[in-house]
Amino acid sequence: MRKKLIIMAAGILILVAAVIAVMKYNEYQASLEPEESSTSIVLKNLFENEKSNIASVNLMTQSDSITLLPGEINPTNNELTWYLEDHPHWELKHTYTSLISMATIFQVYKEIETDASGDRLADFGLAVPVATLTVTLKDGTVQKVMIGNLSSDQEYAFCMMEGDATIYACNATYYSYASFTKDSIRLATLTELNTKGQLYSMFVQKKGERPIEIHYKDGIEEELSSTETQIVTKYAFTQPYTNPHVEVIQNLDSDYFVKLVSPEILETIEVSCTDFDQYGLGEEPEYRETIVTRTVDEKDNTTYQYQTTDYLFGYTYEKSGTKCIYFREAGSDLVLGVKAECMDVRRFDPFYYVNKLVYLKRIAEIQEGTISTADMTHSFSIKRSQNNQEESGSEALAVYRLDGELVEADTFLAVYRALISIAPDYEILNETPEYDETDRLEFTFTCTDGTQESISYYRLSEFYYVTQITDDIWFACGDSYIEQVIEKLEACVQAVQKTAEP
Repeated sequence: MRKKLIIMAAGILILVAAVIAVMKYNEYQASLEPEESSTSIVLKNLFENEKSNIASVNLMTQSDSITLLPGEINPTNNELTWYLEDHPHWELKHTYTSLISMATIFQVYKEIETDASGDRLADFGLAVPVATLTVTLKDGTVQKVMIGNLSSDQEYAFCMMEGDATIYACNATYYSYASFTKDSIRLATLTELNTKGQLYSMFVQKKGERPIEIHYKDGIEEELSSTETQIVTKYAFTQPYTNPHVEVIQNLDSDYFVKLVSPEILETIEVSCTDFDQYGLGEEPEYRETIVTRTVDEKDNTTYQYQTTDYLFGYTYEKSGTKCIYFREAGSDLVLGVKAECMDVRRFDPFYYVNKLVYLKRIAEIQEGTISTADMTHSFSIKRSQNNQEESGSEALAVYRLDGELVEADTFLAVYRALISIAPDYEILNETPEYDETDRLEFTFTCTDGTQESISYYRLSEFYYVTQITDDIWFACGDSYIEQVIEKLEACVQAVQKTAEP
């Protein structure tokens, strides 16, 4: 019985000791915490700065270092803009402004300890702070604040200023900034395709296929101002058709370009990517699209503003049942996920956009030449007066001769119109077709500027002729086009012979 009483007494003593220990610990913890009523009390501001006086704001965390520098004044709201050091072209999320606010006014709510050092700093997480804010002013003044642990109720964070041994309680939001990184405050954006501007040039290439490049023909406006040149198109291929006679359709803008839209961003895949090949976005992406547009300056109709969008599309993938594609802009290390359906309007078959009237040499540019078939060869010449060359629409007043004999303008022009109306039906790539060179139509001519050119069509099959466009590209044309030229030529010859009869 005595032993039981001793054990019970010992147990009571242990329990009392434990309660006293807990009370003492709670008292100690309470000494570290600001009073509940202090939530509405601001003790003081450790510093106050005008934004215009700040030279830089740095936040050093345990995982990154962020330095913000002042930029230009935003004319829209007259506010000072900021940019990330070493990444001036990055657009930033609005959350970055919280760092600027903290650098402008740093508020504390309560003094926790006035002469902290050694282990006491570790108790508050200030021996190795979770974040350090450094504000450098334009006059060289440096203000540095260390941010430590959260309070047990997570309502406050502990902080202290360099050069001051006082520990303060500050807003717990300051602690959350320790999670900031350069990548986390970067805004995922892309250059919007300017479909309202005039297409000036376009380069597209699907991996493993031939590149396609189109350019606006500078100075074409003057040519298009003449009624004689309405058949001339505004664009020319530089790839894959290097032949200057192969031009782009006149309505490329409305037929293709305006259908293009900037991809819709679905997610950010990687912010600072170094290995683009894993996404199909390396030096040879799955698809590349480079478009330059230009708009006329509203104040000066002769001045143009140019914008370039250089999009790279990579491998496709699926997320939540949606077909996606990896995407980035050239020169950017930001990899995004966009809807794969944006590629539906990006299918560009160059032959489909060829002006089917391939050889559009204006008659006004031709001086003389020959037209030959397997059975006949005829020469022609065109003589124009100086006035006729300068007047628009004066071509009918020119003097035409076939084999040295006069021929009516309408009769000769019918031959030429038939010739430039020859349109291809399909193309033959990377091979020389087997054709009959004896069954042919050839047109050679000398231009008014002295240059000489030649066009040849050869019998390919029962229904087609072919003409060579480049070393490895041939166009196949229906034989009805060739037969029409021969028919008009024979009519022209008969007209000349009839006129020459006594």
